[in-house]
Amino acid sequence: MLQGRELSDSRFQIDALDGLRGLAVLMVFVSHASKNNMDLLPGFDLSGIGKGGVYLFFLLSSFLLTLPFLEKGKSAFAIRPMVNYGVRRFFRIYPLFVFYLLTCVLGTWLVAYFDIYTPLGGIPFALNWSDFFAHLLLQKGYSVTWSIPVEFRYYFVLPLVAALYVFIARARLWLSLTISAVLIAGTQVFWPQDSVPLNSPYLGPYLCLFLMGAALAVIYYWWKQSTLQNSRAARRLIEWGGWLSLLIIVCMTPALVSLALQKQISIMHFHRQFLLYGFLWSMVLWACVSGKGGMAKVFSWPILRYFGFISFSLYLFHITAIKLLVTFVPDLTGAAWVALGMSVAIAHLTWTFIEKPSAKVRIR
Repeated sequence: MLQGRELSDSRFQIDALDGLRGLAVLMVFVSHASKNNMDLLPGFDLSGIGKGGVYLFFLLSSFLLTLPFLEKGKSAFAIRPMVNYGVRRFFRIYPLFVFYLLTCVLGTWLVAYFDIYTPLGGIPFALNWSDFFAHLLLQKGYSVTWSIPVEFRYYFVLPLVAALYVFIARARLWLSLTISAVLIAGTQVFWPQDSVPLNSPYLGPYLCLFLMGAALAVIYYWWKQSTLQNSRAARRLIEWGGWLSLLIIVCMTPALVSLALQKQISIMHFHRQFLLYGFLWSMVLWACVSGKGGMAKVFSWPILRYFGFISFSLYLFHITAIKLLVTFVPDLTGAAWVALGMSVAIAHLTWTFIEKPSAKVRIR
């Protein structure tokens, strides 16, 4: 039996979203594997799709964390629930994050001590003690860690966004969506998506993705109380919208676009398309929770949900597995599959012994 609900509030558990999170981390893995000349299938280059997976993480996180505020209403902003919110967010991220950073420091020391050549000066990358503490204070983000300060910073903003929905809009759909639209438009005034630096550890450039996830939570909250949820035509329309959006995301794979255009495009071609990715992933997520059921069944597959449960651990440690193989056995046949197996093994251990125990911390 799958066990993963310890990491989230079971009252707001949606199985298909576990699988969607699993898809997100697999996108990140195959993208980084392909960039290191490790393709799961020979000649099947998936470089460049990893950012889309990270943007899905942002959207899912905001959706799932906003929903309890809407369901609980004003009581969610009492002292004890807010303290527990902060405690849970801290222990959801920091125990594993600290452990991962320590492995990076150790890997840097071992590479130097044994005089091992690796392009990044360490495995998975070079990290000294100064940068270790800069990461802990959310001031820097190397390699995959750039997204950690982004997400953690949003944890401070989310209650403010939720308060606008609960106290100002009073969960009324159109007023809440108007507030969301104004906020999203504001992000493009201050951080236009075409001009932001990639892999920035700051929240601003990616805030629009989180706000779109929060807006979708409002729509879903309204949907569950609406008679439209009983309309087969409406659910069918949402379902097909989700599948079409997923197809468009697949077609945004740089290798496929290069093939279609008969010219090479950069693997970073779509990396700044925050609004487009946000809209498309919102449609996919919407179909998972409110569609006719086909997409929900697919993303409720046990294997995808398992990857969803270990997604944070897998997200952090897959680079370590890939860099170990690139450094010590660069010509290994089936390296991508070996890297995936190593990544899953490490992630399962850290999920079992670090993530699950720390996720149970509460203020009683």
